[in-house]
Amino acid sequence: MMRKMEERINQNSNLLSPNKVISKTTYIVLYLLLGVALGYGLMLPLMENDSAQHATMAMQMAQSNHYWEILKGGGDYLDKPHMHFWLSAFSFELFGYEVWAYRLPALVLTLLAGFGTFKLADLLYQNKNTARLSALMFLTAQAIILSLHDVRTDAVLTSFTILAIWQWTYFLKKKALLGAILGGLFTAFAYSTKGIIAIAVIGAFLFFMVLYKNYWQRLLSWKLALGLVAFILGSTPMLYAYYLQFGMEGIEFITYGQATGRFSGEDFGGASKNDYFFYFHTLLWAFLPWSLWFYMSSYLKIKNWNKPKWVEVSSLGATLLFIVAMNFSQFKLPHYLNIVFPLMAIFTASSIVEIFQNYRSRIPKAFQITQYSIAALGLVLLAFLGLIAFPLESIPVIGILLLTLLLLIVLFIRSNTRLERTVVVSAGFILFTNIYLNTTFYPQLIEYQAGEKLGKVAARNEIKAKDLYMIDGQYSWAMDWHIQGTTQKTSLMELRSKTEPFWVMVYDKHPNDIKAANWSIGKSYRVDNYRITRLNKDFINPLSRPEVLSDAWLIQFIPE
Repeated sequence: MMRKMEERINQNSNLLSPNKVISKTTYIVLYLLLGVALGYGLMLPLMENDSAQHATMAMQMAQSNHYWEILKGGGDYLDKPHMHFWLSAFSFELFGYEVWAYRLPALVLTLLAGFGTFKLADLLYQNKNTARLSALMFLTAQAIILSLHDVRTDAVLTSFTILAIWQWTYFLKKKALLGAILGGLFTAFAYSTKGIIAIAVIGAFLFFMVLYKNYWQRLLSWKLALGLVAFILGSTPMLYAYYLQFGMEGIEFITYGQATGRFSGEDFGGASKNDYFFYFHTLLWAFLPWSLWFYMSSYLKIKNWNKPKWVEVSSLGATLLFIVAMNFSQFKLPHYLNIVFPLMAIFTASSIVEIFQNYRSRIPKAFQITQYSIAALGLVLLAFLGLIAFPLESIPVIGILLLTLLLLIVLFIRSNTRLERTVVVSAGFILFTNIYLNTTFYPQLIEYQAGEKLGKVAARNEIKAKDLYMIDGQYSWAMDWHIQGTTQKTSLMELRSKTEPFWVMVYDKHPNDIKAANWSIGKSYRVDNYRITRLNKDFINPLSRPEVLSDAWLIQFIPE
């Protein structure tokens, strides 16, 4: 009798109550751990190329007070639009030239995107359990956490995109004027961040929604017209800036040239151009720890596609359409996926809540085993990194990690449902991992970014940008960040005419390879260098790491 009662209690503990799927305490602790990971990430040095490059471009904008033009180094920059640079430049104006000030707008907007994901999921499903899990999945996706210290345009783009989708959905469902106006403005801000790709994703979601819900009549509303006016007004500053700097060429570029140039690879090269499954396998790590859940949920939904819910048609349809289309692009980078992560999180969360409600099925067990396996394999890799490749050295950091582990164990034990236990393991694993990465792995990794170390040397020596040169087309955005200026780009031949002392930063050359007969060497500094955003097994292995490092020098030459 007692055994049967225990089995019934255990069985009931796996049943998802409509009011309590995951406890409030669990969410609070997981978000606190997320705050720890993001807090450490906020203070990391800037990584080259894009993050350090964009920071120096925003710094140059704030220094010159020329907000209507974007410059890369000393030349015009016709690539990404202005919004990301404006926000970072405004942050610099308020808080000074600090790494955290550069990242702050992306962080604030991503947290707002988490709120927007919650509100959109609640609007679509009218289910707080699904909404809360959607926001957690989005904010704990590996690529999202990464994007908040290796900040590029994508964090801002993703945020404005999901906020726009939320507000446009609010307009279509409730016929709300405010939804149309805010939808138009957020769409304009997303467009002003990375171009027409934002409109494509927003439009795809809304198209499936209008098609499946037969909302065609609502497209004739005067409120929609005001939303379009809001979009035009919101886009005007960016369009005006392009016109001032580039004339009609700038307008044509952001209207269609940027998108077609990237898709065809004509203007940006052909990164992974022949890999037509690039985003499908990139998603496996980028959407960790939820990526396999997304694929498994997608398979089950498509397999049973007799009477799909319109919200699944919109979220999964827009996501898959985007991924398939982008796989045919001739220029692919992993962070291009980030824009659809909120939709993926909503779809995955809704599917998971539905699946785990059928607690007697074997499917929830399979989903649970999948997540436990990911965490186990990940911890093995983490042990290698933390003990051998990039070892833990700080006692306070070790203490933080042990406390994190203890909190997660307590949460796991206190969990009331199978889903809650699985979410604690999944989110806990990725948060524990990123606390290690942001406290230990990245700080040690950035030691091999020569521009960062030599930039600090240049700042200590109070070297001015006008006295610092780089040759042979070389550059270092980290150096520019530390000297708060643009290093001079020149050739070795032109340096021969110098009559005053000057400095040179150079990769892969010895000072004697540069030194002219009538020059003497003043101070010189050598550091190891590696392209840290392109890791390989030889670099990760500490035994073979010295073999793949190169030299970088900062040298003072004194003409005689």
